[in-house]
Amino acid sequence: MRSQLRSSRITNVFISHLPGDHRFGLPGLLCTVSLNLNPSAVQPATCVNIYGPQGLRRFLRVALQLTSTQLVFPYAVHELEPTADQCLPEGFLSPEVTADNGSLHPQELPGQTIALDVSSDCYVLLEDMHFVVKVFRLFHRVPSFGFSVQEHD
Repeated sequence: MRSQLRSSRITNVFISHLPGDHRFGLPGLLCTVSLNLNPSAVQPATCVNIYGPQGLRRFLRVALQLTSTQLVFPYAVHELEPTADQCLPEGFLSPEVTADNGSLHPQELPGQTIALDVSSDCYVLLEDMHFVVKVFRLFHRVPSFGFSVQEHD
């Protein structure tokens, strides 16, 4: 459990699908990041961007609100829009469950809903001069995604 990575340096989180073993630790991770940050008036905290399936935004918002969690940094949840061929119809969450009620958590910034780029058959999340992060659809019992971090030549 030892790592050179400091939780305070986390700026992007990727969630592949919504069963509990892939998302229940997220509120705790954000609390750990918050505890390990030294808020400074000189330099504002970096936004933590969280990417995952539809429903993740509402889950995190409710979990943080129910626990009265206040973070010392902003965060944004960017949801990947699934396609009809990613799972059987019963695997999709109902629109009532994933609906965004518009009421942001105090540290939440508005996130994006990201649609599949049909020309490349993937979602491009991040790209800079060093690397690109792409997402691919997976077939599973619920909408699922595989993440690829590719370093440029």
